[in-house]
Amino acid sequence: MTFWVEGLAFRFFGSTPQTAVFVARCWASLALLLAGLAGRWASRFGEPPAWATGAWCMIGLATFPGFLHESQVPVIEMPLTAAAAGGLAALTALDHRPRAAMVGFGLAMAAGFLMKGPPILALLVPLGLLVVLR
Repeated sequence: MTFWVEGLAFRFFGSTPQTAVFVARCWASLALLLAGLAGRWASRFGEPPAWATGAWCMIGLATFPGFLHESQVPVIEMPLTAAAAGGLAALTALDHRPRAAMVGFGLAMAAGFLMKGPPILALLVPLGLLVVLR
């Protein structure tokens, strides 16, 4: 799936290195947005304000050196990060909308599997089992 998205970008914007970096930055932006939403939704009924938790999630992810490096390099790890963040964002709604949370988690797992294959299972299956079996 990652190569399909990059191929579409190359078709529309031209096959240049700038296009590849642009696609990598779009994946990184999506991962940041989903991490912020996951933090906001997770703390919606908690003690800290929801916007603060989401902002700290985004700041924490954006300041990791590996994230900053991978956001500039057109490889498959950043779409995998976006799929993992989408799975986390879906699991935060498990208490309030269990069916929608499981559908969103399944879609994130499917997208991650289409992007990179089995590594998404190592990231999301243990977390999903811990949340479901709690």
